[in-house]
Amino acid sequence: MESSSGANEKNLCCLCCKSGPISSRFQIDRRGYVPGESIPIKAEVTNHSNRKKMTRSYASRLEISHGEILPGDSDVWNGDLLRVPPVPPSELQGCRIIEINYFVQFCVSPAGPAFKLEIPLGVTIGSIPLRATLQQYGFAPPSQGLGHPERYQEGAHATAPPEEIMPPPSYAESVFGTVNIKDDADTDFTKGDMNYAPVYTYYNWEQRTQTSAPM
Repeated sequence: MESSSGANEKNLCCLCCKSGPISSRFQIDRRGYVPGESIPIKAEVTNHSNRKKMTRSYASRLEISHGEILPGDSDVWNGDLLRVPPVPPSELQGCRIIEINYFVQFCVSPAGPAFKLEIPLGVTIGSIPLRATLQQYGFAPPSQGLGHPERYQEGAHATAPPEEIMPPPSYAESVFGTVNIKDDADTDFTKGDMNYAPVYTYYNWEQRTQTSAPM
């Protein structure tokens, strides 16, 4: 539930000429999300250089962007939503050779030859929503809590979670798409579909809200 923020500044140079700086501050409201949630992007960019700028924020293969920032102007991102796509959860417990880490990166792209200004913020992608997310979409009353992912805590006793408290997820094809799983031992006589796309936990909150709405 902790928020995360970062800042960066860069001076632009072109041959022997040095332009004014571009500066940016970037913040997200928390560090933990599940696929299907949207990350509110809050940021501010100030352009003290003599070049136009374009800003964008992206996670995995998805991105959102704003238009140009003229010299001397600034731009504010006040909660633009970046949807978390279907991806495998962070880390990979039980595996010593693969580690999965995710970042949301805010990027300012100067016009002309120059390096981008980038601010990456680490996030954890899980498969079970935080209690605050359940409350936001009406699945958990504020006075009740969610303990272990498979148990619902009520006072000193743990019981199975009511259906309206812990909604079952759906599953969606990985944002990374289909891969060919043919290996070196396979031949032209190997039969079957060699294209495979894994699926991961995905919460379609808007659809659930519409489904649960009273008739």
